[in-house]
Amino acid sequence: MDVFRKVFYACSFILLFVSCSKDEIKTEGEIMGEQIQQVINDYNVSMVRTYVRNYGSSGYSLANGETSIYIIEGQIVKVGLTYYNLNDLLMYEVNTGDNSVKILSLYFN
Repeated sequence: MDVFRKVFYACSFILLFVSCSKDEIKTEGEIMGEQIQQVINDYNVSMVRTYVRNYGSSGYSLANGETSIYIIEGQIVKVGLTYYNLNDLLMYEVNTGDNSVKILSLYFN
């Protein structure tokens, strides 16, 4: 009986250790980064535009012109030479530009 108890405790400890080590908590920005990457893949996006909110009014200003140079790493997106935190992303949309080019527009706070 004592042997079974030791095996039971050993197995319980191993299962507890393995289950705890696999947990990965993602930030909202990291989840948004995965969603944006999926949109880019699904719609075959080739250009990105970024807009920032105008304080004191309800509109947005184009922060960077259209660019095909963008990288998403976790919760950070680099568009051209500018880094944006996806935690500040308010909305996004995909539009079709000239020559059927897909353009992802990102709107930041």
